[in-house]
Amino acid sequence: MKEIDFFSVKGSNVNKKFNLNKVDNFYYNWEDVKKEVIERFENDESIMEEVDKFDLVIVGRKSRLEKLKRKLEERNIKFIEHSYLVRNYVMYARKSLDEVVRKLYMMKILFEKCDIKVKWERYKCQKGKQIYSFEEKDKFYEAMYEKYIDLTPSAKY
Repeated sequence: MKEIDFFSVKGSNVNKKFNLNKVDNFYYNWEDVKKEVIERFENDESIMEEVDKFDLVIVGRKSRLEKLKRKLEERNIKFIEHSYLVRNYVMYARKSLDEVVRKLYMMKILFEKCDIKVKWERYKCQKGKQIYSFEEKDKFYEAMYEKYIDLTPSAKY
């Protein structure tokens, strides 16, 4: 199976718009799908309008990807393609570029400078609870980051 990347489209989405009989839960490279659609429907104006809409989605993804990579490189933050934050920003424009970069910078500091994995495990043992919501964990991470930057002001994003 091909690796899903930022320029993949889900079979169910292209089936809705183009009736291509793709596997609903499989992802396909947009450029390959586009060629197939153009071959089959090049004289259908409404279908070509849908192709243009999908193209705009891909152009947006490319733009967000380039901007994010550039900002991360400027701050010496490793680009991790499978990161939840990265994927949601590039694919769906969730959160702003600055919010994503700040959060990734915070994670870099926490994992490289603060031994956050150990601190999180200690916190869970201290509280006697093993399952936490994302919000609870985020609050803990934010608090640890704030403590670190209070001690190391030059580390603030």
